[in-house]
Amino acid sequence: MQKFLRRTIVIALLFMIFTHFTYSAPASLRLKVATACDAESVVAKGLYRFQQMVERKTGGQIVVDVYTNGVFGDEQQLAAGLQMGTVDAIITSSYKYAAFIQEMELLNLPFLFTGEEHWRRVMFGPVGEKFADYAYERRGDLLLGFMTSGPRNIFSRKEIIGWSGLKELKIRVSTVPSELAVWRALGVKPRAVARYDLTAALQTGLVDAAENDFITIKQMKFYEPPSQYILRTEHQITPLLFLLGNSAYQKIPEKLRTKVVACGAEAASWQVDESFAENKKVERELVKNYWIRITELTPEEKRAWRERVAKAHQEVANGLGLSELLKEINKLIPVAEKPEEKTIAN
Repeated sequence: MQKFLRRTIVIALLFMIFTHFTYSAPASLRLKVATACDAESVVAKGLYRFQQMVERKTGGQIVVDVYTNGVFGDEQQLAAGLQMGTVDAIITSSYKYAAFIQEMELLNLPFLFTGEEHWRRVMFGPVGEKFADYAYERRGDLLLGFMTSGPRNIFSRKEIIGWSGLKELKIRVSTVPSELAVWRALGVKPRAVARYDLTAALQTGLVDAAENDFITIKQMKFYEPPSQYILRTEHQITPLLFLLGNSAYQKIPEKLRTKVVACGAEAASWQVDESFAENKKVERELVKNYWIRITELTPEEKRAWRERVAKAHQEVANGLGLSELLKEINKLIPVAEKPEEKTIAN
């Protein structure tokens, strides 16, 4: 009897030990989010912020795996992967996403935005919501928010003074037809040069100028001679779309969906602040450490340049069926303070 009792106790203990080590809590849902940008980029920072927020606010019920450096392909491949379910959320530029949603092409036009304030008014208001509707209605993608890599400016071999300095300039720009039409309206000579061939093209005079944001100018060392002049045009602030695939949204537990979407919107807003701040910081570094000379456009010059490209903007908008939306974007331009309206305190 005692032998049987001891045997029973041993079996019970073994069972308890086995169940203790083999039981595990329900597995966390894993979301794969991806970007073609490198892991250290200001763009990837937005995804890492999203990762931290989702995992914290869901108590670890959802785990976010961040993939950078084009592990899942370039931006168009990422957008395709969103439909196939190979990735759950992505960041892609509006001009790449325009291959699927043509209306996005409008957001890429040079000189569409007058600067940071105008960009924020457009993207974080009803106009931005309209583009979110296009993404959902056409593909089922949920636009969690807009991000950006910052304002783009012109850097050149010689100082550019006003529009007269821009005419006949050989400049490396995007080869997207709608963007080329805008640049040609300014009288420049667009050139197609691969990004990694640009330094040599500037050195040999194949091109006189190019354009990019301050972060990229520093990263690619475009501040080195002969391109030590920058004209602050802020002509383009490309929106980066933070998209969640519909299939990914559906697999998120219903009680957690609102939290994930809110985390996406907050992470995107945080990234925008970070991007504009980082560009300003790098600008100061370029001036202080690399003797970059920055030329400013006056408000009057900016308005004159936009007037020169207005027809090209309108033609693109008409072709996309977005004439009314272009009007709404233009209505959101901040009213610049006129010199005669300034008052000087006694």
